[in-house]
Amino acid sequence: MKILKVNKTEFNKEKINHPYLDEEVAANKYYLLKDRGKIIGGFAFSNLENSKKELQGVFKKSNQVKGLLGKIMDILKNDSLELYCFEVLQKLYKKYGFKIVDSYEFDENLAPKNWNIAKLGRQRVLKMVREV
Repeated sequence: MKILKVNKTEFNKEKINHPYLDEEVAANKYYLLKDRGKIIGGFAFSNLENSKKELQGVFKKSNQVKGLLGKIMDILKNDSLELYCFEVLQKLYKKYGFKIVDSYEFDENLAPKNWNIAKLGRQRVLKMVREV
């Protein structure tokens, strides 16, 4: 697997097909993960004032891609991270040492355009952090 540092335009072009990332990701650094010549996923982050990085725009191109978040966490293993996610993802992020520090009620006006309320419900948005 290769890690490609890319610009904002390249990153947003690749993640455009992701059903819940319909907004353009605005960050400081952008990375795509490539395996066997194909982009399999990506992530971005912004540097925060408190020496943490805000992890943003994590996506994978296919459900067949396994362990992508683990690979991203290996890349960022020496970094304290902060992120916002829907509560459905909390178990996944807790597996990598993240803890919930705040939560926000679901706001339909801020939900991704393709959010299926009938299927996914009105999930809280969680702020999670991982300290190293």
